Amino acid sequence: TRHGAIASTVIDGECGQLVERDATPDALASAIEKLTADGKQLEQLAENCRNRYLNRYTLQACHARLFAVFARVAAE
Repeated sequence: TRHGAIASTVIDGECGQLVERDATPDALASAIEKLTADGKQLEQLAENCRNRYLNRYTLQACHARLFAVFARVAAE
């Protein structure tokens, strides 16, 4: 759902499908059916999710962003 950090972590249509926070069970079921209806699209979403994780959320990626901030601050 579009709630909290999920909306900034899961990019709608790129690595998942977001539904509104107050979505009905039918709306959620429809979103799940849409995702599972096309195996090729589901594989692409999974690949996109993995790449997003590797580029943004691994310890190495987090350290790289943090050290970049430190370098900018130190340069000021």
